[in-house]
Amino acid sequence: MQSDTTFQFMPADTRASTHQNCLDVAQQVLDRAPTVGLAHLVQAVAFDGLGRAQERDRALAVSQAHASFEGWQAIRRIRVGLPALDTLSTDARAALSADIAFLMIERWGIEQIAPLFISLPDAREFIESVAQQAKPQSQRQLISALRRYAQG
Repeated sequence: MQSDTTFQFMPADTRASTHQNCLDVAQQVLDRAPTVGLAHLVQAVAFDGLGRAQERDRALAVSQAHASFEGWQAIRRIRVGLPALDTLSTDARAALSADIAFLMIERWGIEQIAPLFISLPDAREFIESVAQQAKPQSQRQLISALRRYAQG
């Protein structure tokens, strides 16, 4: 529900209630299995939606630590964190950096990063700093993807 596009157009009280329900379910999971990265990701999205930045940042970092090789979760963490880049904690920024570096390994990941680079100008320098550490082939693939996305 949290990732559904129409969710953003629902009334604020409905969104807040949904985020709280997601927090409750995620906590139930974490009470039994504290290393489930997806549950921490659900928390990060909910905390972000509720404007609870410190808790969002902690959940992003913990999610990345427990699900560092889950590409689809890395993409979701990046989508939550990049728009708030200026306010992210050091740990959350490090988690996003690790996620971007992971996605830069393969073309499918690069294809996820390119549209974010185009649509989030305030995050470009951050993405670029991580991409500069990738292999030259990956850097070339990112440039190629950026050209395609920029042309529409």
